[in-house]
Amino acid sequence: MGSESKRKSLRRLVFTWFFFFTLVPLLALAFVVQNQYQKSINRQIKDRLTIHVRELESLFSKERSRLEQFLTKSLQDNSLIYYLSTLDPAALKATLADKISQYDQSEVKVYTHGGQVFVYFKEGFQTVHGEADLSLEIREELEQKNALHRVLFQTASNGQNILTLSIVRKIVGVQDRTVGYVETILPVGPKYLVSITEAIGADVVFFDGNGRILLGSLPTLDAELDQSTNFLSGQNNFFEFSVSGVPYAFMSTAIRWGELQFLIGMGSSKEAAEASIQKVKLMVLLTFLCFLIFLSLMSFYFVREVISPIEALIKASRNLKDAREAPYIPNHSKTEISDLVDAFNEMSGQIVASDQKMKNQLDLLEQANNKIKNTQTQLVQTAKLASLGELVAGIAHELNNPIGFIYSNIGHLKEYSQALFKIIDKTMINKNELDLLVVEEDYAYIKKDLPKLIQSCEEGSNRAKDIVLGLRNFSRADEEKTQAFDVNTGLDSTLKLLAGELKNRVLIRKDYNEVPKINCNINQMKQVFMNVLNNAIQAIEDQGDVFVHTEFLSDEKVVRIVVRDTGVGIEKDNVEKIFDPFYTTKSVGQGTGLGLSISYGIVKSHGGLISVESILGEGTTFTIDLPIYRE
Repeated sequence: MGSESKRKSLRRLVFTWFFFFTLVPLLALAFVVQNQYQKSINRQIKDRLTIHVRELESLFSKERSRLEQFLTKSLQDNSLIYYLSTLDPAALKATLADKISQYDQSEVKVYTHGGQVFVYFKEGFQTVHGEADLSLEIREELEQKNALHRVLFQTASNGQNILTLSIVRKIVGVQDRTVGYVETILPVGPKYLVSITEAIGADVVFFDGNGRILLGSLPTLDAELDQSTNFLSGQNNFFEFSVSGVPYAFMSTAIRWGELQFLIGMGSSKEAAEASIQKVKLMVLLTFLCFLIFLSLMSFYFVREVISPIEALIKASRNLKDAREAPYIPNHSKTEISDLVDAFNEMSGQIVASDQKMKNQLDLLEQANNKIKNTQTQLVQTAKLASLGELVAGIAHELNNPIGFIYSNIGHLKEYSQALFKIIDKTMINKNELDLLVVEEDYAYIKKDLPKLIQSCEEGSNRAKDIVLGLRNFSRADEEKTQAFDVNTGLDSTLKLLAGELKNRVLIRKDYNEVPKINCNINQMKQVFMNVLNNAIQAIEDQGDVFVHTEFLSDEKVVRIVVRDTGVGIEKDNVEKIFDPFYTTKSVGQGTGLGLSISYGIVKSHGGLISVESILGEGTTFTIDLPIYRE
């Protein structure tokens, strides 16, 4: 049951394998594919925005060059210096008109030496009034420099933010005297942003130095990003934010305007990319679901074709041992499992038939075994009777002595009883004759000798009773049950039965040690003792000794009985045959050859060992080891 509880279910293993080695890798693959595709889309957008940034940088570089060329050509015209010196606005406008048209200038301002606006062109020459003058700070800075670049964020009257990029240069007259200033301006407003967007194909956002969005080609800006660190460092920065719920990807960069720089961001809508990614996700999901359905069908097919037949085989195999008829498993599989099921059905039929045949054989063997047991019991009983036959003469002699005591004492008891009755009768008739009668019948001697006669009869009776009791116990049929048995007591009771065999020629020398009881069939063990001791006594032809020793071997937990005689011994070639049935060293008519053979079988059946050692002319030693009895 322990191994079955630890055994894993094949069905569970299949579904675990299906989940961990199919679904999990498939989900991981889908995640990786989707992630890589999204990274690829972002990489493509980033690469495209990088190109747009370079195009925009090139565009503003060209714009700056155009403005610088306009200024250079204008300052090379001496008439410009003259008309500004003479403060002739009409002539000055005529001089500038060709150059403004030639270099496509959007806005031009000409300042006097004091910094006041003298001529202002913006989609045509404008009347000068209220225009911002050129500050003293700028004029002083221009005294140190040839040109000054300006970047200004302004708010128009309509509330729109405008980025103004301009270049200011001083106009030097005779003797290097500053006569005025000219500023060409590039206004970056909504119209200009639309032209940039159309030219480049990307949206543009302008930031201030703190990363705040000020101007852009997008209609609505839903986020303000603090990217000032990256912007001011001039490094490209890729980021995303939402415009009216539409995801945009932007790349920011710093555009140089002379010694200044302003921050822009080139943006591209990710709506199409997100839609593409969603399509990829949907395709991956559909692929995953299709693959999942396919694997589920494969798993179902595998369970139906493989696992279910195997489970049926396992169930039928477990029920096979208790089945009276061969279990049959329906065969629906179309794989090699079909051959396995057919083989099992055929095998189970053969096993059930063999099992029935084996049960019949076991019945026959049990009957034969019972016959053998009965025969063995009869042989043991026969051996007992044979032993009794050998003991009859000695037992008769033993019984004759106590019976002789009793018989010889009966005559004296009869005389004593008659004398006592006579004394009693006379006393009842004539009490005066009592003293004379006591003397005549020798009452004093009768009183002294009668107890001795009774004690002698009692001893003889007890001795005869013990002999008869021993014979009855020895000849009793064996009982199957085992009991606790004291080896020393059993040896003593056996020696009492064999007392007639000693005939004052064999001396029994006992060396008993305290030993625990053994668990055995008492009558069978007494039969062993009888056979071994009787053989030892009969091996002594004249005078000799029989040594009986008992001890407990604690290491081996056995009781050892050693019986050694000083008889004639056994030849070396015959020692190995001593336990063979019907083998005997005695003369014809003195032994059946079954005693030691039966003893060997009894000891073996009790889990013990019996061995023999013999030296011809010196004697034989039998050693019996029996397991102890634990109470």
